[in-house]
This record gives sequence, structure tokens and C-alpha cells, in this order.
Amino acid sequence: MGGEVGVYLSHALDMSLAYAVTEIGKITDTHVHIKKELGGGRIAHVILTLPAVLCIQSGILPLRYISTGRLRKARQTPIPLGGSLDPEDTQQGISPIMAYDITDIALPSRETRAEMIAGERSEMATKLLEIIRKII
Repeated sequence: MGGEVGVYLSHALDMSLAYAVTEIGKITDTHVHIKKELGGGRIAHVILTLPAVLCIQSGILPLRYISTGRLRKARQTPIPLGGSLDPEDTQQGISPIMAYDITDIALPSRETRAEMIAGERSEMATKLLEIIRKII
């Protein structure tokens, strides 16, 4: 939806960019016809040179819900690791336009730390501030 990811990606790859895309039309070997939202209900018809980065508007396709059984099966399916987790190998594949350095790469932990905060708003705000101060 026009956030930083699409802009950085199009710049890093030196490709055309369109954000808030609501419809993808005719695609040829060299161009793609799209409709993008300009705001206030206005739509622009744009022809982009391929390859291109398209930031698709969230409502372009209706939502589909996954059954509980399929969701459970997907969660239990192991994810194969492709490539290396070596920071040197990973750093070489990142464009120099990024304003940060990779200091460490690791698989995400599976522990959960969710805590429901109940009570009046002022009590919840105080508890939330305590949790944030412990982290920082």
C-alpha cells in the first residue's frame, strides 16, 4: 500500500513502481496495464515498463478463510532451510541503500510471552508502562 518496502525494493532493483494498485489488466512481454487509487475515489490508468514492483491495495481480492484443519496442518509442516544463516553471505546480497548493518541472524524462537492486561484504562496503562520499562 505504498509503504517503504515497495519503494526500497523498486529502487534497489531499479524497477518501475506503482502503489495502491487496485487492478492488474493486460500484461505483455514489456508492459503491464494497471489501475491505481489516487485517493478520494479517483482512479488512474497506468502503463508500467516490466519488470516492475506493484504494491497491491489490500482489497483487490476477496478474503479467503482457511479451514482449521488446513491451518493446523500448515503449522505442523516443517519449513526447509535454504541457504546459509552466515551473516557474511547474507550481507553480500543486500543493497547498499539500506541504512543498517546485519549484526546477527537467527531462527525465531518458539516461546510465547503474551499477557492479557485487564482492568480500568489507567490500571492497564500503568501495567503496560511497567512491562515496557522492564524490556528497555
